[in-house]
Amino acid sequence: MLTQHNTLAKSLLAKAAQAMLTMDANTLKPSDVIQFVKLGVDMQRIIEGMATSKTDVDLKNATDAELDAIINGDT
Repeated sequence: MLTQHNTLAKSLLAKAAQAMLTMDANTLKPSDVIQFVKLGVDMQRIIEGMATSKTDVDLKNATDAELDAIINGDT
């Protein structure tokens, strides 16, 4: 399934890139290109296990041991 999603994401990005290169009345509108790029990138980020939006993490109450574990990748 990840391979299929990645193929779709690459297709969306390729279509957006093609539209940017040949922008005219017969291609996508700029807003469509932006949506294709965003969707394609978001799909690839999800496949790679990356966040697709800004994430805030509050570490003010974390102990030194917890912070050390995060730094060491133990969480």
